[in-house]
Amino acid sequence: MNYNELKSALRAMNLPTTGNTAELQARYDAAIAAASANADNAADAADNAADAADDLPEKVVCNGVELTPVSGNDTTITTFVARRRQKEFPQLLNVVPDGEYHTTGRYALYVWENGEDTPPTFLVVEISDGTDNYFVGEWEFPARTFGIRLADGTEFTPNWVLDTLATGSARSEAVRNMAANTTCVKHSSVGRWTSKSGERNYALAWIARD
Repeated sequence: MNYNELKSALRAMNLPTTGNTAELQARYDAAIAAASANADNAADAADNAADAADDLPEKVVCNGVELTPVSGNDTTITTFVARRRQKEFPQLLNVVPDGEYHTTGRYALYVWENGEDTPPTFLVVEISDGTDNYFVGEWEFPARTFGIRLADGTEFTPNWVLDTLATGSARSEAVRNMAANTTCVKHSSVGRWTSKSGERNYALAWIARD
């Protein structure tokens, strides 16, 4: 495949399209190999699930409620999981590796397909590390009012990229007016959350300046 064909193929796979021909070819080959491995694993899992389903009882009782066990690949289960995932707020930042990035000056509108008749739309911002590009939510950039408490007890307030507490359209306007090539750093860690039921650890991801 030539350079343009590789770029088109990678774009169709939602993979980065930056790099020379050799780099694109390597990325394409890795994606094809991974897809083949995933297909083999899925086929094995389906066979295992079918074998396990043969051993399931027809009925079970759980807390006085009669249940009919099915395999994990049963449509009732896959549909339930898909609908539950559809309702979860999109975590765009979690797929971005930690490190330094810069804004590219490009934006897009992300429609959250959550099953509603009129799904909400969000402004997203493109950032790049010079090799790979990602889109992250506008809400990752304006300053927050809170600091962060890590699992080890450390508390600090990050140096947020934009000095604004604006919400709604004012926040979107501030993000839209952010200069291209604005440097930002993506961080992730484990924090502590205190609620009425006590304290627990939770995953953290945020964008700030160093």
